[in-house]
Amino acid sequence: MEAEKLRAVEQAVEEERRMGTETARKERIVLEREKEEIVRNKEQLRRERETTELQMKRSRESQARQAELVNRLQAKLVKYRDDAVEGGELVEQLTVQARSDNQTIRDLQGKVE
Repeated sequence: MEAEKLRAVEQAVEEERRMGTETARKERIVLEREKEEIVRNKEQLRRERETTELQMKRSRESQARQAELVNRLQAKLVKYRDDAVEGGELVEQLTVQARSDNQTIRDLQGKVE
């Protein structure tokens, strides 16, 4: 009887050990899957971060090109304004000169006649 009880206890202990081992194995599998998912998530985050950084870099480069273009266009605008002012002054001088020349021609025609 004692031997049977002892055997029953040994069997129960062995069964408990097997269940513990099986539980530990299942937990390891779950942990491995979670670890793999974490690794995948980290990789995805890294790719997304790289993509975002590349987009930001391109945006900064685009803004720099736009700023350079604006500066060049503003410089051209200033030059064209200066040229227009100079052209206006030249037209005014030529108009005055033409009026003076017309008056001189009239005066000379009056003397000739």
